[in-house]
Amino acid sequence: MVILQTDPRFTYRYNGQIRYHKWGCYMMVLFWFIVLKKKYPLDTTSIEELTQMFELSGYIKSDLFVNNPDKIFQHFGISLVTRKEDVSYRCRMGDVETLVFKAFSYRKNKYWFHRVAGNGHGIVTYDPIGYSRAVAEGALISKRIHKEI
Repeated sequence: MVILQTDPRFTYRYNGQIRYHKWGCYMMVLFWFIVLKKKYPLDTTSIEELTQMFELSGYIKSDLFVNNPDKIFQHFGISLVTRKEDVSYRCRMGDVETLVFKAFSYRKNKYWFHRVAGNGHGIVTYDPIGYSRAVAEGALISKRIHKEI
């Protein structure tokens, strides 16, 4: 089952906004990899419960900024080491990639960032928004490579 960060069943608010709707892309990508790797069943309720636990553990911040993706994977028995790479990096055996896009909002007059899952060659395989403007109109600026150890 594919869950998008815009799913109306998310309810937890931060600064008045449902935090997954606004900031949840990287966490949703991490959960996507976990579901693929471990066949771990997730729904919006379990995602929010896990998110609160990860926040209390210091792995993420209240605005869903991910401090330590490796610890999140380790919670599910997945041993990975995460590093930043250039857009030209090609994944090797045991790697999975998170693609980081940057786009400009003329309406808000500022840049924003969006993370999606890649196929190892810089192609989007899962976009937590479904079809985001950041991917369609923005530029791929970096990758987070999660290397299996």
